[in-house]
Amino acid sequence: MGLDLPNHSRLSLWLMILLIPCLVGCEGCRSDRQTSQSDPEKSQDPFLSETMRTLPTNDDGAVGIKPLHWFSARQRIKSTQTDARGELRSRIRQLTGGIATSKDIDAKQPVILPKGQWREVEYRVLPRQFEGGRQANYFIENQLTISGKPVTLPEMQKTITPFEILQPQEFFFVVLTTRPERFARLQSADWVRFQSKKYRTIQSKPNFRFITVSDQGKRLPLPETILDWTSIAVVLWDDLPIEAVTPRQQQAIADWVHHGGRLILNGAEPTERLSYSALADLIPLELDSRIELDTDQAKNLLTNMNVGGDTTLEKQLAVLNQQAGGISFQGSLQARARYLPRSADLLASLPTGRGRVIQSRFDLTSEWIRNWGSYDSFFNSVILGRPRREIQLKLDELGEGFIDQYYPDYDTQLADPAFNTRFRITSRDALLTSKDRSQQVGNARASQYDSSTAIDSKSGIAGWRDDSDFIRLGIEVLRKQSGIPIPEAFSAITILLIYLLILIPLNYVIFRSLKRVEWFWIAIPCIAVIGAAVVARTIQLDIGFARSKSEIALLEIHGGYQRAHLTRLIAIYNSLTTDYRVAFQSRDAAVEPIALGQQQYSPSTPVLDFGSSSGLTLTDFPVQSNQVRMLRAEEMVNLGGTISLSEDGEITNQCDFGFRDAIAVRKSIDGRIQSALVGDLEPGQQKLANFDSHSNLEIQGKLSPTLSQLLVRLTQSEAMQAGTTRLIAWYDGVLDGLEMIPKMDQKSGQTLVVAHLRFPDESDPQFDINLASQFQEKLEEKSNGIDKPLREPADDD
Repeated sequence: MGLDLPNHSRLSLWLMILLIPCLVGCEGCRSDRQTSQSDPEKSQDPFLSETMRTLPTNDDGAVGIKPLHWFSARQRIKSTQTDARGELRSRIRQLTGGIATSKDIDAKQPVILPKGQWREVEYRVLPRQFEGGRQANYFIENQLTISGKPVTLPEMQKTITPFEILQPQEFFFVVLTTRPERFARLQSADWVRFQSKKYRTIQSKPNFRFITVSDQGKRLPLPETILDWTSIAVVLWDDLPIEAVTPRQQQAIADWVHHGGRLILNGAEPTERLSYSALADLIPLELDSRIELDTDQAKNLLTNMNVGGDTTLEKQLAVLNQQAGGISFQGSLQARARYLPRSADLLASLPTGRGRVIQSRFDLTSEWIRNWGSYDSFFNSVILGRPRREIQLKLDELGEGFIDQYYPDYDTQLADPAFNTRFRITSRDALLTSKDRSQQVGNARASQYDSSTAIDSKSGIAGWRDDSDFIRLGIEVLRKQSGIPIPEAFSAITILLIYLLILIPLNYVIFRSLKRVEWFWIAIPCIAVIGAAVVARTIQLDIGFARSKSEIALLEIHGGYQRAHLTRLIAIYNSLTTDYRVAFQSRDAAVEPIALGQQQYSPSTPVLDFGSSSGLTLTDFPVQSNQVRMLRAEEMVNLGGTISLSEDGEITNQCDFGFRDAIAVRKSIDGRIQSALVGDLEPGQQKLANFDSHSNLEIQGKLSPTLSQLLVRLTQSEAMQAGTTRLIAWYDGVLDGLEMIPKMDQKSGQTLVVAHLRFPDESDPQFDINLASQFQEKLEEKSNGIDKPLREPADDD
């Protein structure tokens, strides 16, 4: 019997039968597609990494470090399968003959990795240089640990090649721009490295490592603390938005400029962008309105700064006649700013602490100036303030001609590191000894350019050296002061006799006179407990255990600026082995143990922990039983106000604390020293400095003779640059900002203070004597056998 269905039902049934293969096929497609999508996920490594980047760095991620200069680095990591949490440990070791030396200190940073998202982890390390042998290479190693288990990734280790290590005279030149192609001309400038494609030259050494930083929607590859900016000499701010620079990076730039950094503002763009930021005080000429560049002013600048014999001048003047020079601006100078001489009011300069800000009212990459033959001389002398140069034509052993660069004012062919950077930190760079400064002491010698500054053969200037004058002298003082002070035997016996006298005879006489002899026995236990505590406290003994901390610090202040650099030398003594933790309130800090002789310490490695949001912490710092171990720490501190010197000679202290036994010292341009006894300078107090002839100064008061002598060395003529005025004083105690755990039973410390109140005005630019292009004809004639003089005569010869 057949199934009798309506027509429409039969039609629906046939449609369902026909669609079943399609449904299966679609499901099969979906299954295949899901498999194809999930298979790579299953086969992919659970964690991925990219090559580490040191800061500062080019957009292409090139690596560059300078020995004995702290630097920041970044490591990008991604978790592909799940959310993960762990830590990244980083270390840098020296490679000598392919063998890595033992590491001094590790860095640790917490890592949180959401699934599928790249995370950039930043850390800081110090490339140490050990004694002996040729300059070593370095090996950077990062170790990722997730949930306590190490994860091996290929991009987390890197050997630093010799090309990536900056030489002593070489520093970073950083350009902040969105148009890096405009600065290709500067990268090949002869002040970066003297070398010529047209003429054969001798092997030259680089002065700058050129770094171009552009805004690519990521964190700018710039350090966020001044302590990692010591290898940077110059920053040229082009048109990078201020929003791309984090507040911490802006603070680091301000600190860096006050300590000697050179900031160049290229035209109207950075002037306008910085006007409403934390860096507004660094602008020499405030922008009122944009205008078209006055071609007559541009012509005057070219004419005034042209090197004699430059044949391109007429061509560039013609370019200005034919086309506009670009956009300029007008405004009002800050009180301390001035226009540079012979610049036709197109270049302004502002001294800021030890550093300087140079501001142009035109684009330094404009065609009318970029193609000028004297462009490199202009940049070298005017923009960078470097010494003038002379090009010399010489003969080699085969009689072939070549050209060479020479600094005639300093009788040298190799640039002194002080030619390239004005950055200084007193505790690292100041020469405080009275020895013959022409002689080398250790790895350091006096700079040719600045005789008050030490030049290190490995780190150049501002390196983290253990043999700098202040560090070396400070360690000597701490060696004498550190340890548990034990009283003399006579003092201890006297205290014990007094205790026994009170305990029995005096106690008995008092209660017998009161006719209460029975109270004598009740009072003995009470007197014994109180007496034991007083005796132990008086003779400074802790029953069974004792700790002590001695600190010597140097506070370096720049007049009118409320942030200061603090160097601490800390000696820790234990009667029993203890592991310490050193916590800072700020991330603008660096710390490292100081090696003392052949002491044997725990095999554990101290760790810099960057996990705290409040500040840096050093952990796992062991001090063995009955030993002294030392730490060196540096940090930026806020004074709560400024100290300043008026034109009338009045010194005003607006800081949160006072200074003891202050002395103001100034050195004239001709080298004469004058001093003024200021005395104690309390917060809010103002005193007039009556300068008189300089005599042998002595610091009175509670300061120890050794520290007093160290402080007086900062007033010596050899320790000061001509044209400077400084205040030296001391603070009775140590500044807040550092906590040691466990706490100390005995603590002592004093802080020496040097406040830079005046720096010399930068001398007027001295233009190069000649140009390399002037020797083309002579080299061609020499190659053709025509003998001509080997030196191009200068206009002023």
